Amino acid sequence: MEGSWRFRRFVFLVFSTIPVISALVHYPAITGTTGEFMRFTGLAIMLISGGIAIYVHSLFPKKHDRPEDFGKLLKDGPYRFVRHSFYSAFMFLGFGIALFFASVPGIIASLLMVPLWERLAEMEERELLEYWGKEYEEFMETRGRFLPKADSCPGRLLLVFLIFLFGYFTLYGLKVLFVDSYTVEFFIRTGVLLILTIGFVLLISKSLGIRAEFGFRGDGIWRSFLVASALSLPSPLLQLQAGNFHGFHVQTSVALIFLSYLLFAIYTFSVFVAFPIEVLAPCGRLWLIVPPLFLFVYDSYFFNAGKMPPLGDLILFVLLYPVVYRKTRNVAGIILAYLFIAEWDPWWAFGIAYGPEAFKIAGLLRVGVSLLSAFLLLFIKRTLKQTF
Repeated sequence: MEGSWRFRRFVFLVFSTIPVISALVHYPAITGTTGEFMRFTGLAIMLISGGIAIYVHSLFPKKHDRPEDFGKLLKDGPYRFVRHSFYSAFMFLGFGIALFFASVPGIIASLLMVPLWERLAEMEERELLEYWGKEYEEFMETRGRFLPKADSCPGRLLLVFLIFLFGYFTLYGLKVLFVDSYTVEFFIRTGVLLILTIGFVLLISKSLGIRAEFGFRGDGIWRSFLVASALSLPSPLLQLQAGNFHGFHVQTSVALIFLSYLLFAIYTFSVFVAFPIEVLAPCGRLWLIVPPLFLFVYDSYFFNAGKMPPLGDLILFVLLYPVVYRKTRNVAGIILAYLFIAEWDPWWAFGIAYGPEAFKIAGLLRVGVSLLSAFLLLFIKRTLKQTF
């Protein structure tokens, strides 16, 4: 036990250098949207992991150097899912600090710490197995070392968050780099990046045994399109009142722009609507509240910073479209409704290409389709009953 105690002091001593490195060394400098993204994410990780560390430490007895200092094997709180909750919290705290200071050297130092945490956990596990025997062996089989097992509800939620973070990095990277320029290069880069992201999502889904279609099925398109179209009505109404076209430079065909946004819509709804709902469905309805809440808080941050579309987009993406998907389990109809009713940018490109009058006529048609969808929902009882 003396060996692990000495090594533990060494690990925490090394860990104490991470805040210093992160605060003082910022090469290369990360600024702009990427830097804000890192700082916001780092602050969230710091608050969560720091809170977990404080809570876990409160479970320890006053003296906790040896297994015999504990009256029983800790299995409550975070220990229900992770067998080294205290070390796990500090591991994430290091990454949170590095992200908060947007420090690449701090991130590298946090990565280099991982083998030390692993070594410390292995040393303690041997001692705990020797002391607790079969009880700790069973404990190890049902808990992950530093992260919840993927098939547990916390593990599924963690996967959803990782996909969200990866997805938002992709989204904001695309917006910052290409939002005002529709070129062939834009479509090539967008297509490659989005396909790679969707492939990553599908790979995780396969490992969890989740069906990879994510609502891209034939049945239910009618109902999902009607509901999503009816809920999207405010968007074309607002566009009809907007006189400018964002100052976009259209350097390619409008058809290619719509094709690009179709791919963009498939990516967005797969990653931010269908994926979290399908992954968290076995965990009960309460868990489904977390992704929309996370999205709302995160999007509101960027919205308040002047970097997000109108608040109506938040309501559609965070609340209304996920409700439609949960009811219909079909994302294909939602994507069609989003692309032709709610999405702004392709129709602005259409207006630039064919003039303001064409833009207004297209807007009136979209309003008409949305109103017709609402009418059909109200008067076709069977569709309404199946949906709600």
